[in-house]
Amino acid sequence: MSGKAGTYRYVSTKERIDMAALHLFAERGFKGTTIKDIAKVVGITEGAIYRHYKSKEEIVENLIDRVIKDLGKRLSDAVAKGKNLTEKIKLAVDTLITYAFEKPDCFRYLNIYHLFKKSPKDKDRRFPGKILMGLFKEAYRAGVIAVKPELALCITVGTVERLFIFNEIGLISKGDRSFMGEVEDSILRAIGIKNGVISKNIAL
Repeated sequence: MSGKAGTYRYVSTKERIDMAALHLFAERGFKGTTIKDIAKVVGITEGAIYRHYKSKEEIVENLIDRVIKDLGKRLSDAVAKGKNLTEKIKLAVDTLITYAFEKPDCFRYLNIYHLFKKSPKDKDRRFPGKILMGLFKEAYRAGVIAVKPELALCITVGTVERLFIFNEIGLISKGDRSFMGEVEDSILRAIGIKNGVISKNIAL
């Protein structure tokens, strides 16, 4: 059902399976989630799931493709708006932080996948980290950042991941816009961008 009164949007069974699986995988991990668990959340039989997917592994693969396509597009679109490399990096960092808190299940799922899964398809997948690495390599060659691209990627992704975890366990509040702006500022300074105007308009 859509947000407008009296209007409805059909949500396919496959989409409901995907959303249930995404949440369960993000919360319980891959081993801790069974087809039976997914079916129970969706309100269908296990057999009904097998009409859409051959296995749990196929669901896992489909979901990682969806997540990296979604975040990858957001990053690419953000970077494209930047007028120079400094601005592109700022927009990319802002997008990554925003995504983590707008779509926590997706962000958590991406992290779990990186930690616990390995697929032959991964070498051909354009993970968001590849987009950031490409940007950092260009910026490093141009002298825009002071640290090597690999370190810039570690600093950026590691900081956002830790920020996300600390919010999950209640150590920090994502509603504190001033704090979130300081996080973005700290990342940019850590990779060697100084005296820039840091965006405080992170969507939370």
